[in-house]
Amino acid sequence: SIRETWYSEHRERPTIERFRSFAERVGVGDPIMADTLTRVHMDEVGANATYLAHHAPLFDRLKSRVRLAVCSNFSHGETARAVLRNAALLEHFDPIVISDEVGIRKPRAEIFDTVLDRLELAPAQVLHIGDNLSADVAGAAQIGMRTAWLTRRVRDPEAALRAYEGPAPDHVIEDLTGIERLLD
Repeated sequence: SIRETWYSEHRERPTIERFRSFAERVGVGDPIMADTLTRVHMDEVGANATYLAHHAPLFDRLKSRVRLAVCSNFSHGETARAVLRNAALLEHFDPIVISDEVGIRKPRAEIFDTVLDRLELAPAQVLHIGDNLSADVAGAAQIGMRTAWLTRRVRDPEAALRAYEGPAPDHVIEDLTGIERLLD
């Protein structure tokens, strides 16, 4: 199937494309339907995003010490930026690389390479932090980035590590506040 091909190749399938395919399957030829469904769906995603109050002050402190970037698997870049804006985080990151906009998903090297190119840094100069062992840790490690695995939303980190067959994370942090400890 198209879905299996996109995901097996770690290519991003934008939300608008998903709804266009849906419209074709149900026999609706009106292109406005996909646009409307995308807008309504992404408005709900944005409206239901939750924010941790300590993140904005944390990134205020971090930005004075290091350059910050986002590398995200997300199927709608506009919504990803809106979520960051609503969390008062958007201004902390440059660059922001969203899979929807580059067409490639983590763990593919190309998305990490895009971040490195925009940062103008070598892989060893970057710490990639993410919550997915396969996408974040394996993907970043394969090109030489240091890695930190964020476990705040992982039910059983020890079981997840046992089941994972890729490179071990360089660091494990339960919350993003752990970044400050790593920098110290």
